[in-house]
Amino acid sequence: MNRRAGRRVAIFASVVVACATSFVAAPPRASASVTTHTPVMGPSLLTASQLAHWYSNHHGSTQPRIPVLNNNVAALAQVFIDEGTREGVRGDMAFVQSMLETGWLGFIGSQIPPDAYNYAGIYAYDGRSGLPNCANGDSVPSRCMGTP
Repeated sequence: MNRRAGRRVAIFASVVVACATSFVAAPPRASASVTTHTPVMGPSLLTASQLAHWYSNHHGSTQPRIPVLNNNVAALAQVFIDEGTREGVRGDMAFVQSMLETGWLGFIGSQIPPDAYNYAGIYAYDGRSGLPNCANGDSVPSRCMGTP
């Protein structure tokens, strides 16, 4: 893992821990066999409403750009929770990671446009040109996902 990726993982982990401790009762004291690793697989600990509240308190002045959901952050958070439940992945953690990938849903300076519904930076890599929108398609491999 390169330094940039390591820093992003560290930021992501600290944000998830901060969110979880803000909304979830403190867990019982850890025994010696418990690790400090935060599981990515499993049910979400936070609700869509809690994630939207966290977003509104921490995103700064960036306006969310989620066209198909009328820029409704709670609706997007619910998509993450629902899809995470179907796949056995913590949707709350995936939502928080998407804030890093999308610049808090602002997509400012990103090669991925808001209408790509690509909240993970899939197929975005150094040296690839930006995409103004997905209306006219994208080159292969496409960064346009079609729906949130």
